[in-house]
Amino acid sequence: MTDRVTPAVGDELLVEVARPAAGGEFIAHADGRVVFVAGVLPGERARVRVTQAKKNFLRADLIAVETASAQRVAGQCEAAAQGAGCCDFDHVDPAAAGALKVDTVLDCLRRLGRVDTVPQPHTMALEPATGWRTRVRLGVDAAGQPGHRRRGGTEVLGGVPCAQVDPRLQEAVFAHGPYTPGAEVVGAIDSGGEIAIVQVARPPRGQRARTIVQAVTGPRTLTQQVAGHDFSVAAIGFWQAHVAAAETYSALLREWLTPILAETTGAVVGWDLFGGVGVFAHAILDAARAAGADADAAEVHVVDSEPGTAGDPRIVMHGGDCAAVVPQLPAASVVVCDPPRQGAGRAVVEAVAARAPRAVVHVGCDPATFARDIAAWRDGGYVLKELCVIDAFPSTHHSETFALLVPAT
Repeated sequence: MTDRVTPAVGDELLVEVARPAAGGEFIAHADGRVVFVAGVLPGERARVRVTQAKKNFLRADLIAVETASAQRVAGQCEAAAQGAGCCDFDHVDPAAAGALKVDTVLDCLRRLGRVDTVPQPHTMALEPATGWRTRVRLGVDAAGQPGHRRRGGTEVLGGVPCAQVDPRLQEAVFAHGPYTPGAEVVGAIDSGGEIAIVQVARPPRGQRARTIVQAVTGPRTLTQQVAGHDFSVAAIGFWQAHVAAAETYSALLREWLTPILAETTGAVVGWDLFGGVGVFAHAILDAARAAGADADAAEVHVVDSEPGTAGDPRIVMHGGDCAAVVPQLPAASVVVCDPPRQGAGRAVVEAVAARAPRAVVHVGCDPATFARDIAAWRDGGYVLKELCVIDAFPSTHHSETFALLVPAT
């Protein structure tokens, strides 16, 4: 018996695709080896070219699909068709894409979150499915044209449109070029259709100057509207990418938190962690009002907030690290924790769990880090009560997951 010869970079293989993996790739097999490849679907046979060869796995690029899945559709994104990393699920039927995202979240919860019993997830798909992106960050090629980068690389596909981007924003970003080669262009459009474009460039190598931010067109801040509230957001600040995301997320929070706050005695206190401009803080206050609580006496503390004011005296904005600020806050009935992609981390979860809120809504945009945070909540004495996986990034592998956690006892 001889050992199998590990394929080398550049070799072609015929693979059988099994299931999705986190990060937009799929797990396939060739001669018993695990192969990670993008652009395929479970059940397909495909010819691929090896780009990375490790002892325990291979990574490969798709050459051709030899047996196609019934869930494969014609793509809509020109940039993705040319190899950009933007719409990596452009080839997947939307309903099937949503199911794949749910499968990925559940797999991560079981493997990484160590959750034995996962509640039946609610699912939602945000509309529209194209032209939904209200904020975009593009590279600039040598000719000064903005565009998405090639998947897994740094090459900029200048001037090639992406199906995700609001067409008004995309047209404006392309029209205001050329830009500085090697810079990045950030564009955003607000609820009223106003557009801001900013160029971000790093100083020349060897110079200790700070990153250069240059306004190209539009105001320094934009106004976004959610559930009757106005939010002032910096042109390069954080805002939910999908035009319907903030409204949908706020409605889900009100649905989950209202019955909990209806059973709360005394003044309502909430925390909105990693809260940005305080969108979820307003959702907590709206839930308190719907619950029949004394909304005027309620207060919500927004931690790791964007500079500025929430425009409501019941909302208190705090800068600084969540793990350091949480022990100083008044005790909360409900907590919303919406960390960046890398997750909240065990220190933040432990700090919150030690204060024993009645309910926590934890939000995650990366299934793996979300699952690790859920494991930390479990260790802190909380269990999953509700789970909702939202297809908030159509034509991509990304999703947004909401978990309602309550004390185990």
